[in-house]
Amino acid sequence: MSTIPPTVSIVLPANGKIIKDYRGEPTGLILGAPGLLETVRRDAPHTFDDTLRALKSMQAHYDQVGLTSVIDRSRDAEGFRVYEELHKRGKLTVRT
Repeated sequence: MSTIPPTVSIVLPANGKIIKDYRGEPTGLILGAPGLLETVRRDAPHTFDDTLRALKSMQAHYDQVGLTSVIDRSRDAEGFRVYEELHKRGKLTVRT
């Protein structure tokens, strides 16, 4: 991934795995690593606007480390509407 400087090292939780291409270069896909987000997640109830702000914040974190695509398996229909809204506003910075 050209967006991550070679000096950046990613420390994964015990179950995490970085998927690499045939040359051994990271593809940008990280599997089984929800622990990477533990410090920024909360379990309290939230509104659509809360979720919108949270997703924008998460994207800023993704952008900082060079992630360009994410798979968000925890999203329900309401969660996907947040992605749609960011896309409509031209503010979606990662592929989902």
